[in-house]
Amino acid sequence: MRSNGRIGFIDHSGKFVIPPIYDSAGHFVEGLAPVCIAAKNCGYVDKEGNVVVNLSYENAWGFSDGLGLVELNEQWGYVDKQGTMVLAPQFEDAEGFAEGLAAVKTHGKWGYVNRSGFIVIPAQFDSAWYFDGELAEISIDDSESKSRYGYIDKSGKIFFDLWPLQSEK
Repeated sequence: MRSNGRIGFIDHSGKFVIPPIYDSAGHFVEGLAPVCIAAKNCGYVDKEGNVVVNLSYENAWGFSDGLGLVELNEQWGYVDKQGTMVLAPQFEDAEGFAEGLAAVKTHGKWGYVNRSGFIVIPAQFDSAWYFDGELAEISIDDSESKSRYGYIDKSGKIFFDLWPLQSEK
């Protein structure tokens, strides 16, 4: 809830339980919410308002599969709920974990890493989304600058043939 240009968190009665001291904040996921004070001072608070991951990151996104996505020096990495860096910031862009894998961008292409940081599916896609069950949607740009979309399984095998968007046929 915003008050005097700042964001805090209220309970069901509308009473602030976390005072409005943040410039931006996300939703609580897995018991923590990303918050920022001023530009590039981001971290996480618990439902009591305690800072559990220091506000030392340029950006922070919600937790998924027990890891929070943080940006430091224009690179993305992952922290656990105690604030320990699990995967050092090293990715150009990244998504949250789902089904034990996260889409990460390196050298202009997207691939997938596991929670240990091992590249499970090499960066080869022009876009990649999170796994939902056993599949994730991906796209590959062809030589005519048209995007073709399809799905991959957790081994990186294209599960369905890639298809162009209707507007690109």
